[in-house]
Amino acid sequence: MLVAFIIMGGAVFGLSVFMMRYAVITNDQSDRTLAYDLATARLEAVKGASLYRRIDSVFNNTSETWPTGDMYNGFTRQTWARRTLTGQQDFQTVTVQVSGRRLRQPIRITTVIARF
Repeated sequence: MLVAFIIMGGAVFGLSVFMMRYAVITNDQSDRTLAYDLATARLEAVKGASLYRRIDSVFNNTSETWPTGDMYNGFTRQTWARRTLTGQQDFQTVTVQVSGRRLRQPIRITTVIARF
């Protein structure tokens, strides 16, 4: 009977450790998904800008933080836009970084927008 309790205790302990790790991984992945949503939403807003030549002046070096109670609470989104204008090239490089909550590393997405 004692051996059965020891085996059962080991199994329950192992299962509880597994469940705790699973919960942490699930929460981390949920935060990463929300961060990617924020970054993608910003890039889509930039792509939808009506005037190409104003992208860098409107979006460069902007930052947003969400208040408590919002689904994105605890995240900070930063946007950088840089225009490259040479003799034959004209494009905007836009980078969005989302940090905060339990993210181990910030989420960073960059896109290049050609002149339109």
